[in-house]
Amino acid sequence: MYLVNGYKYDLDCVPDSFLQKHVRRMLKTRRNSLSEERVGSDIFNEFILPYRGANEKFADYHQTIENLFCEVIENFSEYLTTREKVIAINSELTKILKFDLRSHALLEEPSIPEVLVEGKGSCNSLTSVAALTMRFFGIPAAIDECPVWAHRNSGHRWNAFLDDTGLWIPFSGAETNPDEFNVINDSVKAPKIFRHTFSIQKGFQPPGISPGDMPPVFQFSNRTDVTQLYVSTSDVEIYPNPDIVGNEKIIYLSVFNDQEWQIVSWAPIENGKAIFRKVGNNNIIYLPVLYKKGVTIPVAHPFILSANSMKTIVPYKNQTINMELKYHNVFYDFKWNIGLTKPGRNIELYYWENGWVLCGKYRAGEDHILRFTDVPGGALYWIKSNEWVNTWQRIFTIENGEQVWY
Repeated sequence: MYLVNGYKYDLDCVPDSFLQKHVRRMLKTRRNSLSEERVGSDIFNEFILPYRGANEKFADYHQTIENLFCEVIENFSEYLTTREKVIAINSELTKILKFDLRSHALLEEPSIPEVLVEGKGSCNSLTSVAALTMRFFGIPAAIDECPVWAHRNSGHRWNAFLDDTGLWIPFSGAETNPDEFNVINDSVKAPKIFRHTFSIQKGFQPPGISPGDMPPVFQFSNRTDVTQLYVSTSDVEIYPNPDIVGNEKIIYLSVFNDQEWQIVSWAPIENGKAIFRKVGNNNIIYLPVLYKKGVTIPVAHPFILSANSMKTIVPYKNQTINMELKYHNVFYDFKWNIGLTKPGRNIELYYWENGWVLCGKYRAGEDHILRFTDVPGGALYWIKSNEWVNTWQRIFTIENGEQVWY
């Protein structure tokens, strides 16, 4: 099914004739090109046989893919490795498609033929096209996703394929080949990474949660957690405030993204404690929360999780400090983006205490330095301004007198 102002089920829009043709094609491909030992029925059913990539609009894409890739496939020899086949197909995709940020604003994800004809698409569209093209020629391919980053806005999707040794190797469909993959590096903070599956995965969604209280990241349950395949992870114990939690059975971890605390993980509360499994620990700031009717409710202090420590962030209102801040924002996307405040701009400084609390205002001078007095020490801080639209503002702490950005 795909989503267009609600659910539209494949049962109502995918012809039986297409499904029968598709299954016959995939079974024939399996007999002709796949090792039964290397690619068992589980892998085949999840990552080759499926006829759609994600929530793209349905259309019969068989002939389109055959026409575009017939010459590439005809040049394949029996001696090519799966990696070499992926590189050949993906290199052709890079000639046909390009990433287009505007495609994210579309009301619905276009069909595979529409993307290929248009020649551009969002990361959602590019990864769907790449996955289905690889599968069409018998290569097990998946879509992996970091739903929300912990160091910048939004999230990202990319692809992975199963190589001849049984390892999943990442690449970016229609963008970069396996040896060039750089989505995950030392500068990014990935709290959770999920692999899309075709079948429903029991245990992915928090149990006993009504649809209206289900966080967006868990809306679809055809996902499996592969965070530990990409980044260093830790298990985290949280003792939520019992006065806030009450009789709730589930709490969540959230990260700061696009001016909000966005949920990335869930855990049951047992004996007053919740244990979150395998969350990214690349100096990521997490906030434990409840989620009710679209609203996140803090249930404990935020904390910084690194590979060797977990540091709780608590403001000390009786120990105030004076600040001279050099930057109003620093974050990494494909490069480091550093915000130096223009003279004359009015800046607001907030600190976190169960919500963002305004603690100072300042008008930047010719030296660009932002100065604030009597600020609660040891806190988590956020700079804002009403004079320009900047939803990319990051949070920071002060360590040894310097801003440390997250």
